[in-house]
Amino acid sequence: MKKLLYLLVAMSLFISCEKDSPDENSTDQNLTSITIDGISDIVNKSSSSGCSITGPTIVTPGTLVKFDIIRDTSVGASISLHPIIGNSSDWAIRPGGNINELFVQIGPSFTCGEIRLRNGDGCNFNLVVSSPGNICGLGISDVGELNGNQADEVAFFTIPTLSSGWSITSSSFSVTYQSNNVSNFIGYQNPNGYPQILIPVYCTDRVKSVTVSVTASSGSSSVVRTRTTNFSPPVCGSGGGGIGGF
Repeated sequence: MKKLLYLLVAMSLFISCEKDSPDENSTDQNLTSITIDGISDIVNKSSSSGCSITGPTIVTPGTLVKFDIIRDTSVGASISLHPIIGNSSDWAIRPGGNINELFVQIGPSFTCGEIRLRNGDGCNFNLVVSSPGNICGLGISDVGELNGNQADEVAFFTIPTLSSGWSITSSSFSVTYQSNNVSNFIGYQNPNGYPQILIPVYCTDRVKSVTVSVTASSGSSSVVRTRTTNFSPPVCGSGGGGIGGF
């Protein structure tokens, strides 16, 4: 297996998307039992050039993971893998699928890496990929909640962990109430540097879950982390003065 992995790295570390697309009905018989990592965050990165990468940013070592590459047919692009921690022999591009499907074999000792999509027309992305438990760019905690300074006001926040050289660029919160109504909010960073929202929550319709998505970047690299927290019992604002400097 190790020899096969080294061979795949040597042959496939750089793939040109300008080559002829294989028959969409053709399949690689070695991919009949593909494991698509189901525990991961999903990120979709796109640009005006019509290119995007969609796939997981958290992958399980030892699995085969699929990424979808979407591009304007008039725009050539190249795909390559780059290690951040560890070495390039611990993951490799696998053959199979059509030109818009990228299968990556994740090695058993994989920690962090990047998938890079490049061309000369603005389609330039670095997708950071991590294994569970590793902070590669950004990690976030479960969503916390505290009473706000005003009656019926609640702050929802997550505590980020950033690698050196990384910073938060945006955040969003999706709030689900007991009535099953869902409201979406753009987050901001509170004085502690935590992504947060501060909203009215009345006890007649409490919040039962919150999903937070946080984006961080370093140079041309970026990563999105998403976390959903269920509140039991559901929460509401119970008075002012609860969060001070938040």
